[in-house]
Amino acid sequence: MNLRKLIAASLLVVVAISVMSAHAKEGKLPIQFINRVRVEYDDNINQTDKDAKSSFKIIEEPEISANLNFEQTFLSLRYRPALVWWEKRDSSDDKTDIHHDVDAIFNHRFTPRLTLSIQDTFRYAERPELIEDGTVLREKDTFKYNSLNGTLSVLVRPDLRMDLGGRWIILRYDEDDVAKQSDYDQYVGGLSVRHQIVQNSALSADFRYEDTKYKDADSRDSKSTFLGLGLEQIFSPNLLGSLRAGWQHKDYDKSFQSKEDAPYGEASLTFVPSPATRISAGASYAMTETDVYPYTGQNRASVFASFAYDITARIAWYLSGSYGHGDYDGQDLPDDATVGDLPVKQQQQLIDQGAKTTDTLTKEYADSVKDGKEKIGMVSSRLTYKLNRNNWLEAGWQYTNVDSDMRENYERNRVHLGWKISL
Repeated sequence: MNLRKLIAASLLVVVAISVMSAHAKEGKLPIQFINRVRVEYDDNINQTDKDAKSSFKIIEEPEISANLNFEQTFLSLRYRPALVWWEKRDSSDDKTDIHHDVDAIFNHRFTPRLTLSIQDTFRYAERPELIEDGTVLREKDTFKYNSLNGTLSVLVRPDLRMDLGGRWIILRYDEDDVAKQSDYDQYVGGLSVRHQIVQNSALSADFRYEDTKYKDADSRDSKSTFLGLGLEQIFSPNLLGSLRAGWQHKDYDKSFQSKEDAPYGEASLTFVPSPATRISAGASYAMTETDVYPYTGQNRASVFASFAYDITARIAWYLSGSYGHGDYDGQDLPDDATVGDLPVKQQQQLIDQGAKTTDTLTKEYADSVKDGKEKIGMVSSRLTYKLNRNNWLEAGWQYTNVDSDMRENYERNRVHLGWKISL
């Protein structure tokens, strides 16, 4: 798709949204239409350390959502496609990408004490960003992701609630080489008990079990068990906090290190000093999965902070930042791991040194693999101006820095100007 077609499509979407919104309001349908258009400058479109290429791009994001409320049931649906046109790209790449986001929520109250909640999240991305939401790392290849989450809540007493939940996550990449290493299914089940101790304090106990199965690279399979406690505290009408901490046990199906134990935890604070100012901050630590093949996991610590300030009734400023540090253990390699032709060379060297058994060779090879670290920092800022009830203009900047032993390092700046219309 060329630039003229993209501009025409954007204008058509805005007109269509306006017409559909007018009909929706006349018929009192619970439908909302939003359209976002922005022009962005990206100084490192391939996310590389050397020979970084820059490009302007135009991003068109229409969004339609519907919320249906019944006596005992609530249903919410949201669909947001995104069409991206790049001014410059490698000659072998198409100049346009299209992404799809679909979210669905279903809540049903059987009785005043028994409630069922089901949420589904679907993502399809062409040439996606390496870093998603500041924490999730992806291969730079087209992928499909779906997360189906269900929770059955029982109000045992007015101050005591039990949540029984399950989750099924699917990740599929298009390229065969990437898919063989990274496609997985994850099955999660858990039980949480929350007790309102006093008016401003709540204590919870959590149990969760995760089973991660890779479609082809089954040597990366693992099972994890989590046991923890949580505390929610309202310190004042302007200050809220939460803390969760516990212990995680992880079993590797086919790893040189068969099991691992480690603490996990997360904490957050939200401070609202005035109606115009909102501040949030938090930190977390846990053993998590990784997209870096052939490692089976990483120990990851992260911190984040955000600041929002309404300068005037029409002008608002947002600032956020995050930093993540991941540690990779060479012992977490699966027992059939290969990195290029290193195993062959390494085994030959060990044979020359007198090693005789395969077990000895593979163990020595695992010991020879170096541990790795990965540090990721992100800062973003956005300024919005409200033209009227339905229209906003915005300007934004985002900076990303990746310093890794596991993948290519890079720095990236993106600056954009945009227009949002809500009908």
